[in-house]
Amino acid sequence: MRMSKSLGLLRLTAMLLLGLCRPANAFDYSLSGFGSIGFAINDQPIAYLRHIDDSGTFRSDSLLGLQLEARLTPQFSATVQMVASAARDKDTGAEAAFRWAFLSYRLTDEWLVRVGRLRPPVLLNSQTGEVGVTYDQARLPVEVYSLSPVYDVDGAAVTKVWSTDTVEYGLDGYLGNTRIKFRDPRTLDSLYTKSRGAYIPERIRLTGIVLSVATESATLKLGMHRVNVWPYGNRPARDELFQIPVPGAPPVGGTLFVPGNIIQQVDINVVTLGGDWRFGNWRMLAEYGERDVRDSTIGIG
Repeated sequence: MRMSKSLGLLRLTAMLLLGLCRPANAFDYSLSGFGSIGFAINDQPIAYLRHIDDSGTFRSDSLLGLQLEARLTPQFSATVQMVASAARDKDTGAEAAFRWAFLSYRLTDEWLVRVGRLRPPVLLNSQTGEVGVTYDQARLPVEVYSLSPVYDVDGAAVTKVWSTDTVEYGLDGYLGNTRIKFRDPRTLDSLYTKSRGAYIPERIRLTGIVLSVATESATLKLGMHRVNVWPYGNRPARDELFQIPVPGAPPVGGTLFVPGNIIQQVDINVVTLGGDWRFGNWRMLAEYGERDVRDSTIGIG
């Protein structure tokens, strides 16, 4: 397994926070773990979700996680979570990464502030989406949950809750940054080789607000999000490849693929809407997401 310098620094920061905030008496803490061992096979030779082909694989659904929660004072608490799984930025190997490492401060019973590496409640199952079996679903639908390539951000979130006798309301606002390697199967690397596509480094800023309404039998969640994406590193991002026909028979003639314009920044507006209803012995979940991609004709809208 590999661990980047930034993850090592994050671990050190979390350990220092726990040590500096610890009172003379031992604080309350809980240590829990979770894991999945899942085998998946495809009836086609083309790999689905990077790993699932007709040979079968354990890589797509298997992971191991460890989470530490510590209550430092009645108002302050800390949460650290590490997950070991298949690498997310390449098709081979494994990684152990800190997915969560944040401090929480509860001003009152209605206000909560979190700072660090955290996961905003963007979708119904955002908090548990990586646990291979998420309650009723064997595998969450990637067509919805891949609205964003990553949901963990380094930033802050504020939560306000209030309730009546029968309804609980929640309002979450968040702001954060992260770096990812976006897998683009349409790059030059995959067009002229047998590669499955290049991993392009990108820097992302996410801002959003999420409103939730919950009763004893139903939950509704509406989110409005703004995403800014910048190329990161020495490799620029480019727009679509232009196809120029060249007269003549191959190998002299054919189609010439010419890279498009360099993309400096891509702005994305995202709307999410989810509902969870329970009635009798039945449960129904529905979720909708839409991306409005600006400044790129080959975006992920």
